[in-house]
Amino acid sequence: MSPRLFLYALIFVGFLIRLIFALTHDNHLGVDGGAYILGLRQLLGSDVPGGFSRPPLAPGLQLWPFISLFGDDNGYKIWAAIAATTPIPAVYMLGRLFLTKWQSIFAAGFVSLDMLHAEMFVTGPLPLEGFSLIAVGIWAITKIARFENDYREIVILALVVPLIAHVNHTSAGIALLVFPTYMMALNGFYPAKQIDLKPGIPALNWPFRILTTPISQFPAVGALIIGSLLALTALPYYLDVKPFGGMLDYPGSWIYFTYFPDSSWFQLIISAPLAFWAMRYGDNHVIKAFGALVTLQAVLGVFISTDETIINIFYRSRYLLAFWFYPVIAWVVFKYWWKPVTSISRPLAFAAMLLFVGLTGWEWYNSIHGQAKYSDMVTVETEQAIKIINQDNQADEGIISSAFTMSLWVSALTEVESPHPWTWQPPKRWRESDVQVRCVLGWVKDCDPVSSAKVLNVRYILIDTIHPYYNGRAPGYYGQPDKQPWSHTENANWLTLKFDKGHTKLWKVN
Repeated sequence: MSPRLFLYALIFVGFLIRLIFALTHDNHLGVDGGAYILGLRQLLGSDVPGGFSRPPLAPGLQLWPFISLFGDDNGYKIWAAIAATTPIPAVYMLGRLFLTKWQSIFAAGFVSLDMLHAEMFVTGPLPLEGFSLIAVGIWAITKIARFENDYREIVILALVVPLIAHVNHTSAGIALLVFPTYMMALNGFYPAKQIDLKPGIPALNWPFRILTTPISQFPAVGALIIGSLLALTALPYYLDVKPFGGMLDYPGSWIYFTYFPDSSWFQLIISAPLAFWAMRYGDNHVIKAFGALVTLQAVLGVFISTDETIINIFYRSRYLLAFWFYPVIAWVVFKYWWKPVTSISRPLAFAAMLLFVGLTGWEWYNSIHGQAKYSDMVTVETEQAIKIINQDNQADEGIISSAFTMSLWVSALTEVESPHPWTWQPPKRWRESDVQVRCVLGWVKDCDPVSSAKVLNVRYILIDTIHPYYNGRAPGYYGQPDKQPWSHTENANWLTLKFDKGHTKLWKVN
């Protein structure tokens, strides 16, 4: 089989496995799907509140044909399987910058089984699309820097930048760091002796080569400037989520280290020697520049923030790291290990590779199913309760739900507002409504829950009792009365139980 056919087969099988898992999952898929579908509803003209305004492709218009043809549940799952497959061709494209076709397939194969990408597929794969677009941008910058272009790559780069901005907020923020870092690394690692200089003019050392990046990389810089101007069309969708905007910034330290042993620390420990080796011993300046990208993403990953806009640049870096990590590790494997091992025993080398693929695939499978357990915001029972609400709710009154992401699902499926309790002291915009929500739930002494329900315009409470303690690290709710918050709600005399099945409960405010 030719490398191209093998790549097509890898993409198709990767998509098919994701699609089968998604369609056979009984519940609605993931955490962020509610926000995505709600964004589509708002884009199509619904005035249902919730979340923040999203650009038309985030995923909005991407979702529209799938949901129109297959409904909210299956339509979202089909789109998610496609979005989660985009890193495979993207990493292959990156690998071809310094690897052979088969070596690039090796890198693409391992990104298809990345455990963190499996988690993101379940929780919400939109950032994977954004990261794949960043990868296309890196490919174009490299081609432009090599003068291998016929203006095609300049056009691609100029279009990729606004696409990133319209697809995913997080990817847009990370791209602001990735593109300049990569371009400066390309210049800094470019061998001085290969720079075409006039006789008598000394070669620039690496600090000066970095400083002259805007000049030496002018075609790419020009494309990025044009792309950035086009990306300004997405600016209105970013104003709500600006740092310190009162919508997504929580009280506490703005930037700090994540806890140890968080997975990002293990990524840093593994990535540090690989990045050093690539930057020190890379065959060319492209491999060395990829080592700089590995360093950037690994270092960003160990930080965290109380501002959701900032935290995603740090937190999502651990997922983008795979795009640079696998091509570099493939270079190490085939440069230093593959020939010595195959010279001893070629069957043994392939058996070891198959064993490693099998173990990685098993961990990928476990990550998919483990994350699905924590990410079920809308179960079969939740759907049944929502049907009761939709039949009964003639006044389009709101529904209190038991988690932020669940509230976005509930709003998307009912098209009414869904306030919720918070796991941290909420941002300024939500503090007044938070007190009202906790009053209706029976968590605040000496308050009037019926009046609070009227202020919030809610008539129902829909909860999943796995919240707030869905795993051992879950912090509980801000302002909950004790370790059993739902016992207070169950005993509230202003509520009538309408549905109780599994760990889903529905009350109506009297």
